Amino acid sequence: MLDVISLGDYYAAIDDAESLPELRDEVNRICGERFRRIDRFIQLCLLGSARCAQGLVLDSQTGLYIGSRFAALCNTIKVQEQMFVHGQIPKPANFINTLSNSAGYYVARNLKLQGKNIFVSRGNNSLEAALQLAQLDLQTTQIDQALIGVVDEGVPEQAAHCRRMGIAEDTELGEGSHWFLVRRESDSSCLARVVDVRTLSDESALRDWLTDYQARRENTYIYRDAVCQGKITETHLNGLNLCIEAYEPPLKYYPSRTAGILSCFIKEKIGRQEIDKQGQAALITLCGDDAGRSHVTYTVVG
Repeated sequence: MLDVISLGDYYAAIDDAESLPELRDEVNRICGERFRRIDRFIQLCLLGSARCAQGLVLDSQTGLYIGSRFAALCNTIKVQEQMFVHGQIPKPANFINTLSNSAGYYVARNLKLQGKNIFVSRGNNSLEAALQLAQLDLQTTQIDQALIGVVDEGVPEQAAHCRRMGIAEDTELGEGSHWFLVRRESDSSCLARVVDVRTLSDESALRDWLTDYQARRENTYIYRDAVCQGKITETHLNGLNLCIEAYEPPLKYYPSRTAGILSCFIKEKIGRQEIDKQGQAALITLCGDDAGRSHVTYTVVG
């Protein structure tokens, strides 16, 4: 289990009719120094992580885990255009920032972290991948706490980006940077507790996993991505005798949307009277991939 002790977020809807939201002023305001020659992906990572750590003094050995499907996509597109369209050598800063670990360097520098610094990508399931890596390192006492961020930037020309992601070209898009500071389970108070995070091999394993949770909480919500909506329909849920309510906050589509869903749920449920009246509130997230696997989390607030 993982105790969530702090959250930090940035989210915005993206529209081709307007330019991408400007981030530099807010990044400069919240960070300890003004960073030069950084791209939008690094700005998003700095902004979300700084908001998560705001008011806290992090141990220098806090593990840093950043997940993303595409990482610095705007910058990568720019570098490829310089090379293959214009036949130019890419600018050094642009080329360096195509490396996913560059963002980890700047986040660690800003927060004065000197411990593990890992970037991971598992398509739209990078949240679960980052949580699993951090959980393993916490369980084996390699670290005492972990800062986990899942980040995906908006990209101009939304129809092209939708094709890149394999979704309908008229899908409304967003971008997000969602961060969770976690530690091993303890008796100390926390915002939420990630009870389970795992990858299930097939639909049968997913149904078995859901059945195991049917008697745990009455006040339980569920989020299913498009893949898992096909695997676990409303009929399936009713057949499993699960007393579960759908949870769908108004976030546009982007690869790290599940991290935004989880963050929204925790922030919405902490401190609300319904927790006092009904006990704990729990969220199950179900996300699929092209290999037929399901990536699941189970989080309790209260």
